[in-house]
Amino acid sequence: MKAIINFFDNHLTRILRELKEQGISISNESILRIIEATSFKNRSRKYPEKCPCYPESHCYESYGNIENPSCFLCGCPEYRIDLNKRPVTRCNLRKYYQLGGTGGYYIPYSGSPDGQIWACEKCPHPYYKETVEKFLKENLDDLKRRYEEL
Repeated sequence: MKAIINFFDNHLTRILRELKEQGISISNESILRIIEATSFKNRSRKYPEKCPCYPESHCYESYGNIENPSCFLCGCPEYRIDLNKRPVTRCNLRKYYQLGGTGGYYIPYSGSPDGQIWACEKCPHPYYKETVEKFLKENLDDLKRRYEEL
């Protein structure tokens, strides 16, 4: 779980640093600008060396047709670390998948209290602009603090 926490933490720091370099602040007024700046089309063109999925392929190809997905999260806010680096081992969307949705299932994981973790590699949720907008609004103060510390 520590490797996952480090990955998401490093990704978020990299994104915040890039936004700062572009002069994009972390505020309610700049949320749409943040989403546009961190879209797949913009990031793959501006930072082709930052991700193995740039520029030819998309890490989200198996998720269906998402037009210009967001790379802000590079993972799911429903099932990831919170900004205080506590691991989250339960996806809030798993009820949807258990009721017939596609994209998720349990796998064994010794770091979880019940010995399993929800795997969701085919879930499109983290790439939707609405998901990123919700995450930004809910975590604005913590994101702003981290941004200012860079």
